[in-house]
Parts: sequence; C-alpha cells; structure tokens
Amino acid sequence: VGSRVANWTPNTKYNVGDIVLLASLNADSTANGRILNGLLICNTAHTSGTIFPASSEGTWTLLNQDSSYTLTRSITVAYHIGAYVVRIGKQVSFSIVTANHDNIPNTSQSWKSLPDKIADEFKVASTMRMELYGGPAMDSNCTFEISGTGMRFGTRQAINNGSWLHGQENYQTDAAPLWAAATPV
Repeated sequence: VGSRVANWTPNTKYNVGDIVLLASLNADSTANGRILNGLLICNTAHTSGTIFPASSEGTWTLLNQDSSYTLTRSITVAYHIGAYVVRIGKQVSFSIVTANHDNIPNTSQSWKSLPDKIADEFKVASTMRMELYGGPAMDSNCTFEISGTGMRFGTRQAINNGSWLHGQENYQTDAAPLWAAATPV
C-alpha cells in the first residue's frame, strides 16, 4: 500500500505506517463502535483477513475519530439508575432519564462513593458533574459526579422509586476509540 491512502481490502499485506480508508465498520450497531469513512494507520505489519480486527488488538489506529466514530452504551449505575452514553469522536453525552430505580437515601449533601466505574472508552478527561432533577417540582435534588477514579453522588433529600430523575451533561474524553471486529461493508 505504501504512503498513499487506499481502501482497506481483505487478504492484503499491510506495513507499519500504511493508511487505509475504511468505508463502514459496524454500521448497524453503534454499541460495537461504528466507523464510517475512517482513516486508519497500520501499527503492526500483517496480511489482512476477511474480518477487520477489533481495536483491542492494536493493529490499527483511527486517525479521524472526530468525524467518523460513534459508540453508544446503556449502563446501569448505583440504585439501578439507567444511563445512556453516546460518544461521537471525543465528545461524550451522558444522560439519565428514569423513574424506575431503587430508593436513594438522603446523604445531606455529602458525597457517597459508588462502586461503579465508568468504562474506559468513556473516561472523562477531568471531573464531570451532572445535576439530576426530579420530583413533582423538578427540583435539583441529586448531584452525580464522574472522575477518572470513579463515580459518586450527593442528595439533598431521599429519592423514592417512581420519582422521576433526569439530567444530561457533555464532556470530552481522551480515551482511545473502541470497536469490535467485523466484516467491513
């Protein structure tokens, strides 16, 4: 392939530094790390197979992730609070909208560490705080914080199951993109 950009093809010898265009990988599932029109640089000399390797193998590095990469996850944090996380390039949107959760105790505004840890592919570059609003008056009654070391929360009152909680915050990540192995389209 050399120093020019070529479309990725199976059964092709690639050398370190070769750059390829990957038209579409995991196009039907952002949960697997979708790449559309990705430019990738080869890290390890190899002959490609019919499946493009997962990011965890370290064979390729995505060069244009801000315009070509999407990853989504539904996660459950403490007290069975459901969250939806969307990553486009390095921008992450973390949102919670739920009324189906366990009772959450009043921490009297002191922080309580959570056993949960955000997945590496969504790791924050610095601390992110999100106010969760809920109850009939939609008061801010819970603050949720994610940092590089874990998650914690603080409440101003107890929050019973069935009480709506909602909040959304955007932040940047420095984490490398994550994608599953798949057959490119």
